[in-house]
Amino acid sequence: MRTITLPLILPSLGAAALLVFVRAIGNFGIPAVIGGSNYVLPTLIYFEVNGFFNINGAASIAVVNVAITALVLYIQKYVVARHEYETISATHKELKQHEGKGIRIVATIYCLIILIVSLLPQFTIIVMSFFTKWVGLFPEGFTLNNYLRIPKYSSKELFNSFFLSITATLLCAILGSVIAYITERKKPKGAALLDLSVMAPFILPGTVVSIALLSAFSGNSAIRLTGTYIIIIISYMIRRTPYVYRSVSAQLTQLNPSLEEASTISGATWFYTFRKVSVPLITPAIISGSIMTLTTLLQELSTTILLYSGKTRTVPIQIYGAVQDGKLGEASALSVVLLVVVFAIIYSMNSRKGGDLSSSLKM
Repeated sequence: MRTITLPLILPSLGAAALLVFVRAIGNFGIPAVIGGSNYVLPTLIYFEVNGFFNINGAASIAVVNVAITALVLYIQKYVVARHEYETISATHKELKQHEGKGIRIVATIYCLIILIVSLLPQFTIIVMSFFTKWVGLFPEGFTLNNYLRIPKYSSKELFNSFFLSITATLLCAILGSVIAYITERKKPKGAALLDLSVMAPFILPGTVVSIALLSAFSGNSAIRLTGTYIIIIISYMIRRTPYVYRSVSAQLTQLNPSLEEASTISGATWFYTFRKVSVPLITPAIISGSIMTLTTLLQELSTTILLYSGKTRTVPIQIYGAVQDGKLGEASALSVVLLVVVFAIIYSMNSRKGGDLSSSLKM
């Protein structure tokens, strides 16, 4: 394990650890809701802007956040690159299944613990959505008003969430596909720089992207976009285009360019070849990246929290406000609506691909 298996899986472990770190250091919702007086960098950025409108101070904190992320990225790459391991040859033999009663009991208990821990938050939200408060171990005040009030008090937020998410997803699909095609098929001299420019925002916290946009498009800026739909859509595109871009890039690397070359030789223009030949071939990758983009944007909070106004408020913002006001039942009902919508989107796409119910739970 220590001398063979661990070195072989070290690159994958490093990549997974980096992904978890990036998601954790940029998370705003969890520390803002349950962190109390214990602040983290995203919540400090939020209070600098929301409390004092000190964009310069928030930008300084954002630079620290980016520096920490870059340092961790460098350490991860350094540790993985110190040694290169690969499997030169291996023998395969049938794995022996443990049939002892004791090991079966242990495995069953382990799987049950993982399943309960994974589903407990969702189950708690569903239960809480039918009550007004949670006292001790059990909720109190059964009511259906948490759902009945949604059409009256949340219709605008629902519209904003769907409008912003769908619009940004469509733009991400177009932009990510075109850039992926250029970098993988045309391979210009600046392809590596273009790839870095698209993927760099992926490791940036949402609050950092928001601060950058506020600094560029607020105050005495020539183009003022604060409080508009446009600035939120731009922020969504910056953060989510990498999903479509990387999905399409991976698909293009597996496709033989002979069909596209034949179209070009026949006299077709670049755009015609891309539209009639390339797009049909990479459509599955575009759809996969777009579904990932849409489902994550519907739940986006860390980016929107600094950019929204009264007319652009989304459902996650309303959920955060309800939690801050102690209205856990209302927040839970809205959360259930988002869960159902996201699950329905993923399930419908997997059904079209012939997947089963379990595959719908995978992102």
